[in-house]
Amino acid sequence: MEYMNQGKVIFNAFKDTLTGDLPKNESDYPKWFKDRYDKCLSCEYNIDNMDTESLDFISKAQKVTFNKGACSICHCFVKQKAWTKTEACGIEKTGAYPLWNRHEIVTRDKDPFNLVNLSYGFVNIGIEDTKESFVIDFGSKNMHNIPDINLQLISKNGVVVNSDNLIFYGDFDFGVSQKTNGTITDITINTKSVFGEVKEGFNVSVFSIPYNYMDKEYEIMFKIIYDHATN
Repeated sequence: MEYMNQGKVIFNAFKDTLTGDLPKNESDYPKWFKDRYDKCLSCEYNIDNMDTESLDFISKAQKVTFNKGACSICHCFVKQKAWTKTEACGIEKTGAYPLWNRHEIVTRDKDPFNLVNLSYGFVNIGIEDTKESFVIDFGSKNMHNIPDINLQLISKNGVVVNSDNLIFYGDFDFGVSQKTNGTITDITINTKSVFGEVKEGFNVSVFSIPYNYMDKEYEIMFKIIYDHATN
């Protein structure tokens, strides 16, 4: 399982810029975009906020040639980056928790599922480096401040999810439930159930949802990550 090709992501972002789907006037910005973009504009890693001599070759070229904000970590132009729902803040590439989270994961055409993050204000989603599971990352937030987490698993390529059949592994049970309707599986994580379960430090829980493809049974894996060390 892999992210959609990055070239296609970049193409779509600049296509939206040219067609006007990405608003030019701040008064027309949707709230989710404005929240992201404002964080990028004030970020210490935005090349507009950095001394030119401290930049690497690519960032220097961007600053001199284009004269527009770009991230010195991922080298994306911040306006197009913030507009792209399949992207998370570039700080994620350093291993730190992002300043803003991914709204959705669109996988390659051959993969069985996409994932929509309806709770992007509270958790980040991604694909594990092994490409074997989705990741749901809570970071090190105070769990008392987080409502239930809602995701949507979108089936592709004729995949059929086996309704109401979850398998749990790992350190703790987040009170995960699911409900499937056609190609959409709603996943809810009851965060209140975690308080008596998590240990001090780094917690990992894994669950899977069985599915059927071409008369064969498979499982799609989800890894929940929560760092309890700073709470």
